[in-house]
Amino acid sequence: MSNWQPIKTAPIHQTVLVAVDAKHVTMAFKSEGIGWMWDQADDEGDNSKLTHWMPLPPPPKDHP
Repeated sequence: MSNWQPIKTAPIHQTVLVAVDAKHVTMAFKSEGIGWMWDQADDEGDNSKLTHWMPLPPPPKDHP
C-alpha cells in the first residue's frame, strides 16, 4: 500500500518526502510565501517537477 499523495495536498511548514520526478526522491519543506525548498531544485528554483509527497516515517523505537 502506498502513502504517496498528490503534491497539491502537501502540508505547509512540515518536512515531507517528495517524488521530484521519475528518478529522484528527496526531503523537502514547503514554506508559505517562499514555496518549496529541496536539494534537487535547479539554480532558478524550478519546483515544477514535484508530483507526489508522503510524510517522513517515525524514528526507530530504539532511537534516543
